[in-house]
Amino acid sequence: MKSRSILCLMAGVIIISPIIACSTMGNIVPQEPTPTKIIFGVEHTPGSSPQNTTSSDYWTGTIQSTTNGDYGAAGACTGEMWKSSLDLVVRGDGTVSGSGVAHIVAGAKCSGPGVKNLKTDATMAIFNVAGAFDGEKFILTFNETSMDGSTPGLFNYALLLGGRLEFSVTGKGSAGGIITVSKPAEGGGGTATADHIVDLKCADCQ
Repeated sequence: MKSRSILCLMAGVIIISPIIACSTMGNIVPQEPTPTKIIFGVEHTPGSSPQNTTSSDYWTGTIQSTTNGDYGAAGACTGEMWKSSLDLVVRGDGTVSGSGVAHIVAGAKCSGPGVKNLKTDATMAIFNVAGAFDGEKFILTFNETSMDGSTPGLFNYALLLGGRLEFSVTGKGSAGGIITVSKPAEGGGGTATADHIVDLKCADCQ
């Protein structure tokens, strides 16, 4: 007997078989050979399942910042250096939070009629960090919570007063780069430009 093909469409399932029986009650009774099924619906793409929002990764590292100040005709300040250490928690949903401590390495050298007497008496700052990580790039915002001096220096303007850094993953469990940031300083009377060298490592990334 010649084989024949019968098409049954029920509940979003198409079954195509050389020999098949479709009952009047909606039950599909396959015969030999085993039918091929094509199921309509949302396809699952490997790796597209929701992230585990309960797991966290821990990143630690440093930021070395060298800041110069341009005050136009009033003069300029150069070579102010700070080194920061920070600890970050990256949650499964990509949110980042953390904190850090910064210590001065070298004060700025200022010259010019309006800035020659400027100097920084702060030596340490504490700050919070918030942001996001998408698996390839960090976007972090920094906010100072305390500083030990009355004149915080250029670094405070270049990073700690709402400064934002963006940098990428450089390898498995590492991220960083050199980021240049320019922001107004001293109430808009000058511009603070800093080169931030970021070096982060993940303590427990798989």
